[in-house]
Amino acid sequence: MNNPGRLLLGIGLLVVGLLFLLELADVLDAGAVIGTWWPVIIIAFGLAALVGPTRSTIGGIIITSVGVVLLVASLDFLPVSAGELFLPLILIAIGLGILLLRSGFRATGDASARVNVFAMFGGQSVVARGREFASGSLTAMFGGVELDLRSTQLAADGAQVEVFAAFGSASVIVPRGWRVTISGMPLFGAFEDKIDRSVEPDSGAPHLMVTGVVAFGSVEVKHEPD
Repeated sequence: MNNPGRLLLGIGLLVVGLLFLLELADVLDAGAVIGTWWPVIIIAFGLAALVGPTRSTIGGIIITSVGVVLLVASLDFLPVSAGELFLPLILIAIGLGILLLRSGFRATGDASARVNVFAMFGGQSVVARGREFASGSLTAMFGGVELDLRSTQLAADGAQVEVFAAFGSASVIVPRGWRVTISGMPLFGAFEDKIDRSVEPDSGAPHLMVTGVVAFGSVEVKHEPD
């Protein structure tokens, strides 16, 4: 299965269902087991980020580490509870993701080569029309943003779009034939690769990298709007 999120959801529902069946059989207390071992879910998402199709080494390590610390606390090996640690660790993880996932890519050329899209409690849609698109920054907080790249050409040395979505969504629309790399940190969110991968682009085709952090939201990269 090429969708780790769907796989984890299926396994999670299966395990929870089995736990409640075992509780009905007086084998164990399902509520107590779930209340103790729930951080395993976060660890699983971290591992999925490490090996999934939109793998992110940094993001996967951060998420897995958060899950491990919460599990240690839930098992009473720390003087504080997992519930007390949850919010601080999530905020730290988001902050680290924003700081560490920046690749150092820098745009060249004039301002028309760069696009910045920001939305908070609303929506924003932008069509890039510059002759040589070099970089973009998308920020969606409790809202949605969309960047359409079908009317532009990429810079000769490639381009990058950095995304930060918190309780929101972001979409990047690209033309067919581009080489597109997707790598990011999904924290209770998802990076969705909807690119047609059935035909491999030429090695010299324009290269676009989409990266960033998504927390409680989604980022999708696709060819045409739904």
